[in-house]
Amino acid sequence: MKALKIKYLKGAFTVFALCLIGTVSAAPNGNGDEKEEKKNTTSDEIKKTQSSEWFVYNGPNQTRLEVEKPENYSLHDDEDNPEPTCSTGNELCAVNATDNGGQPSLPSTFVDDIMAAIQAGGQPSNSNIKLRN
Repeated sequence: MKALKIKYLKGAFTVFALCLIGTVSAAPNGNGDEKEEKKNTTSDEIKKTQSSEWFVYNGPNQTRLEVEKPENYSLHDDEDNPEPTCSTGNELCAVNATDNGGQPSLPSTFVDDIMAAIQAGGQPSNSNIKLRN
């Protein structure tokens, strides 16, 4: 009788262990075959998911103090031309930024890009910045 109980317990333990191993290996994000893909989200992708608009720069000069003030921009609302027409130059014409109640959201990293574009002149590497003469 004692030998029968030991065989029963061994069998039950084996079945339990096999079920546990099967559950762990089949669980998503576990050590099984299914792996969660992590996607690196770029700032451009984030910007596309938020409401971004073109804003025309109306500030008195090109200093950082004036460029980073949201009140120095007006919403570009020409339905025929969704992007403002700006010639290539070294003065800020317009920015494509997140709409924050009719004013652009201007994080310091974006202002850094704007200032670098103004200093370099020509065609900015950031497509969300437009310069003019």
